[in-house]
Amino acid sequence: MIKIALDVMAGDKGIDANIDGALSSLDGSFMVSLVGDQNLIRDKMNQSKNKFLQSINIVNANSVISMDAKIAEFRSDRSSSIYQGLSLVKNNNADAFISIGNSGAIFANSLKVLGRIQGISRPGFAVPIPSINGMRILLDGGANADSKAENYLHFALLGAQYYESVFKKRNPKIGLLSIGSEPSKGSQLTLEAYKILEENCPNFIGNIEGTDLTNDVDVDVVVSDGFTGNVALKSMEGIAELIKANLIQESQANLMAKIGLLLLKPSIKKIYKRLDYRQYGAVPLLGVNGLVYVGHGRSDFNAVENAIHAAVKSVHGNLFSSLEQSIDGTRNN
Repeated sequence: MIKIALDVMAGDKGIDANIDGALSSLDGSFMVSLVGDQNLIRDKMNQSKNKFLQSINIVNANSVISMDAKIAEFRSDRSSSIYQGLSLVKNNNADAFISIGNSGAIFANSLKVLGRIQGISRPGFAVPIPSINGMRILLDGGANADSKAENYLHFALLGAQYYESVFKKRNPKIGLLSIGSEPSKGSQLTLEAYKILEENCPNFIGNIEGTDLTNDVDVDVVVSDGFTGNVALKSMEGIAELIKANLIQESQANLMAKIGLLLLKPSIKKIYKRLDYRQYGAVPLLGVNGLVYVGHGRSDFNAVENAIHAAVKSVHGNLFSSLEQSIDGTRNN
């Protein structure tokens, strides 16, 4: 049976959101190990009447890494819920680990506990982006603030295999996020990355600009350094919030505006559902030696539930094995 490890101590909404999400996800076909303060977990579980409680396992962790903790504070902490959850994967007691906690701590501890897939220099976050043409992913979404040109190639290889495995599209097209579509545009780093991608990725289509992230350009995987990628993603989140606030503000202007918004409400709800990070639950950290998913710190129980389903789906689809084989095949060539 598939086993998922969940860090229940992480996130802005605390232990309740994590445990409620875990309980809501259960259907009897997989196990969830709740990693955290066992006394708090048991108190919460004693209040539950979920019929799949036999699918829950409790793993005690004595400490919690806060969202604002610095690397020196968690580098040597082996008692944290993040470290303990990753150790379950390392020791084959879990098939995947999920946390909506400190992404820096998850990244650093994943490297420490699991290590990298052989041949990968730096792992990266693969973040889904809704577009006019459907779903695409951006990698790296924030794991690495600084990158080298070779990292872009590894992001492209990991992202392409992930996209093929999850979205069932063979030979996904790869684009490089830059400040212009011309090959001569970009920083020295992206110019070097362009050459490497052009020489090693048959499905590389060239540079794409920030406006191309969501428009009808034919691209599936967008590669970037983590700093630029994270700024782009956060900017998109901010614009979505701005549009929502403006719609609410304009709807209060007069009666006709209220009626118009009411008529458009079903369509608007569908749009926001596609843009809502909770629908995707969590994003994978690709390139580490195991399945690790990182969620948004603001995640509620619905996001946690969806994160668990995403992890279960990846285990069912043998995502990790396909990533390993893809990198190994490239290395042997």
